Amino acid sequence: LELYLGLEHFRFKDKFDYAFEVDPEIDTEKIEIPPMLVQPYIENAIWHGLRYKEDKGMLKVSIKKDSTYLLVSVEDDGIGRERSKALKTKNQQESKSMGLKNTEERLKILNDLHHTKLSVRIEDLNGRPDSGTRVMIHIPFHQLEEV
Repeated sequence: LELYLGLEHFRFKDKFDYAFEVDPEIDTEKIEIPPMLVQPYIENAIWHGLRYKEDKGMLKVSIKKDSTYLLVSVEDDGIGRERSKALKTKNQQESKSMGLKNTEERLKILNDLHHTKLSVRIEDLNGRPDSGTRVMIHIPFHQLEEV
């Protein structure tokens, strides 16, 4: 994820800066995150939230833990979901993002297969649809060890 973020920043360095933070208590050698679970949300933040922002934006990816979950946050101060939707062409509006659709299907499969509760919540920052977006992904620890 950090490598992907660095590559996209190199590509769009005039559009955003980023921070990638991992809680020092997390042993990154022992914990695995299911593949392609977080990346589509980072991609959406860049392509739909930050790319169209007039001034330079900020993308923050943080990975923390509590007693039972790994908490992944992808937060951007981009143009927001409503404004991004308004900029989409008619064809783009009629088709849902394949990355997010595939991610939703992957979540359902992982939850069914491992009897777990992976979850994703997407919200507007500051309660306003034009102020950026936060994606919160909750991954149970027992799930992580089985992947």
